[in-house]
Amino acid sequence: MSTRRSIPNRSAGQRALLWFIGSAEMLCAAHVFTENICTISSAEGPSMTPTLPATGSWLLINCMHRRGRDIRVGDLVAYRIPIFAHSRGVKRVVGMPGDYVLLETPGGPNPNASMIQVPEGHCWLVGDNLEASRDSRMFGPVPLALVDGKVDATFTSHTPGVGRKWRWVTNPFDEERTIASTSATTSR
Repeated sequence: MSTRRSIPNRSAGQRALLWFIGSAEMLCAAHVFTENICTISSAEGPSMTPTLPATGSWLLINCMHRRGRDIRVGDLVAYRIPIFAHSRGVKRVVGMPGDYVLLETPGGPNPNASMIQVPEGHCWLVGDNLEASRDSRMFGPVPLALVDGKVDATFTSHTPGVGRKWRWVTNPFDEERTIASTSATTSR
């Protein structure tokens, strides 16, 4: 003999309240996830070509690197642009606190370009396409507090001849760091 649990009949008001509570819980969980774990964002503009196409890119941003936590020179980061309220950008980190960076485009019109030391609590961000990028060369060092996260992967939806493509974003200096640390340990 099987026993069946009876489910109490709920009024329309009770069902609506339960639906509302469940929806609110899901929205809270989604908010916590996208603010603290990772989020997806679109990227447009020529400043990061050839790394990212000018249109049709989606980025997986690791929010665990928020406020510059564990970012290094060579990483791609999403950040809030300091001179444009509510605008976000993606650039490459070329200087961390204490590093010296060139204030102008290398090989630019000023052969006597000066250098600046990145202040504590800031980073120096530059686009891969130097001629088309508004970056730290324009607005100076970026406070680490404006870094939203590190770009871990890209999805390109309009790559001619390739179609749709996911790819992990790697730091171009990681291979050099590995080679340098390997040669340092073998020379001992």
